Amino acid sequence: MILRPHASSWELLVTMRGSIVPAILPQVIFAALIGVAAAYVRSLPDESSWDHDTRYNFTPFTALGVAISLFLGFRNNACYDRWWEARKHWGMQYIVVKQLIRLLVSTPLETSDQHTLIRLAMAHTHGMRAQLRATWRKGRKGGCGRGGAGKGVVVVEREGAGGGEVLQ
Repeated sequence: MILRPHASSWELLVTMRGSIVPAILPQVIFAALIGVAAAYVRSLPDESSWDHDTRYNFTPFTALGVAISLFLGFRNNACYDRWWEARKHWGMQYIVVKQLIRLLVSTPLETSDQHTLIRLAMAHTHGMRAQLRATWRKGRKGGCGRGGAGKGVVVVEREGAGGGEVLQ
């Protein structure tokens, strides 16, 4: 198990890598500017009927905020459940490949056949990982795992091929 040191609250607040903050920052700034503009208009001297035109009842906003928070809570829970399910499947894939490698090493096959089967199992696992993370063949000429095609590593030439295509 990988244990990382716990980050302080300040480090968590300013961490940008893997955060949603860079994606939503323009929308947050835009909403803040609209709020500043509304506060400025509200603070203008009252020489007209601005005072009566800018009074709002906050009950609908409160109800809408509660509804949105419930919907986002359910959505976040569903996303976490999908992530946890994928993590369990990935762990099972890892365990199965380790067991397969142990089994292959203990069989009376030739060493070159054992290495080929082990590399195929590893290529399948890496191909599946790349397909799930949508990083398959980004900036690569083809291939999977370490080494080239001459070293027993399967090269998949078709765009978008994943773990299932490695074994075919």
